[in-house]
Amino acid sequence: MIAYYRAFNHAHHDEYVTEIPHVKETLAYLKEHDYPLAVMSNKLLDIVKMGLAQFDLEAYFEVILGGEEISEPKPSPVGILEACEKLHVPHDDVIYIGDSPTDIQACKKMAAYSVAFVYEEVRAEEMKAEKPCAIIHDMTEIINLVKEDHEWSDVTI
Repeated sequence: MIAYYRAFNHAHHDEYVTEIPHVKETLAYLKEHDYPLAVMSNKLLDIVKMGLAQFDLEAYFEVILGGEEISEPKPSPVGILEACEKLHVPHDDVIYIGDSPTDIQACKKMAAYSVAFVYEEVRAEEMKAEKPCAIIHDMTEIINLVKEDHEWSDVTI
């Protein structure tokens, strides 16, 4: 079943992946202002890179990690911690943006600043239930968030 899913996902990836508004502009701002950027996904690396390449986003990230490169999938924080290590960024100075409950759970387990990205309102309640540090509905909200002056760790735990 897993092999079938992966083959289907690879073959039909571009049909199902849609561009999220304002991602490129937000990444350009963050890169221009020297924020280190990483992607860490439970998806296999080739699928992650396909999505980034489809929308010309790969160059914005210094680190890209796929599920086969980490010892434990989210909600374990292992992958996020590995991305921090590769970026040479302390784990308690991280803003982690996720679009699923497991993203927020992983982030909270390492006490980093969790941001729930709610693109589809149908998922809003399940994301709120995880008690992220912030909730955004548009990627441009990240720009104002990074300008805030406070510690980037989760003090709600």
